[in-house]
Amino acid sequence: MKQGQVMDLGLPEGMEMVHYGDSVEITRRWFSCVNIFFTVFTLFWCGFLVFWYVMAAQSGSLAMLLFPLLHVTVGIGLFYYTLAGYLNKTYVRADWSTLSVRHAPLPWFGNRTLDARDIKQIYVKEHISRSRHGSTSTTFEVHALTHSGKNLKLLAGLPNSEQALFIEQEIEKFLHIEDVPVRGEYG
Repeated sequence: MKQGQVMDLGLPEGMEMVHYGDSVEITRRWFSCVNIFFTVFTLFWCGFLVFWYVMAAQSGSLAMLLFPLLHVTVGIGLFYYTLAGYLNKTYVRADWSTLSVRHAPLPWFGNRTLDARDIKQIYVKEHISRSRHGSTSTTFEVHALTHSGKNLKLLAGLPNSEQALFIEQEIEKFLHIEDVPVRGEYG
């Protein structure tokens, strides 16, 4: 390999890629070890609510029935989030006219479609979150920079740089976009 040349990234774990001739589709499954934690947590959360409502029904107290409604809402959200972690995949598809990002089978926010001819650059950003207690977590985002200067987030919450950089590499390769540095990009 010549100096200055960059080696192509191989297919990261948890991802698939299919070329259809006139398009390419990268699929990323959502499941990770975090889903096991959320499964256990959600079971305890919802189990406590079932126990609470059995007690409330036996007591006949309206206040006991109404008190945990906020907790029920959180439980529904936890259940949906956990189920999405097991079932959902993200599909990034590029053809000569569009670049689309879809999450399925459960509906999720972040779906988008862009005109592929308007994309000037694809790049990766690192996102570091800090808790009040000083711990940090790092995820990665894939962004598109358009010819009109718009910066659009395509994907967020990717657990490692390899997945994000692979998506960048393959979309740029397919759309024949020369990889140039973007201010604020990862690496």
